[in-house]
Amino acid sequence: MEIGNICYYCIVVPACGIYKCEELRIRTAKDDYYVGVSEKTSQAMIFTNDMIGTYVFSTRHEAVDALKGFQEKND
Repeated sequence: MEIGNICYYCIVVPACGIYKCEELRIRTAKDDYYVGVSEKTSQAMIFTNDMIGTYVFSTRHEAVDALKGFQEKND
C-alpha cells in the first residue's frame, strides 16, 4: 500500500453487533504500519501489515465477503 491508495477496513465488534466496512485513503505508510483516513468522517485508523487480508482489503467486495464470514462465525 502506498500513500493515496484507497483501502477498505472492516470494523468488527461482535458483542455490540457491529460489522461494517469503512473506506480509507492511506495518509501514512511506514515499514510496519499504515494510517488511513475516512473521507466521510475524517476519522483516522491505524493498521499493521498482519491485518491486511484479514481486516483490511484493497476492494470493497473482498471486505464485504470478510464481514459476512465474521458475522456467520459469531452468530
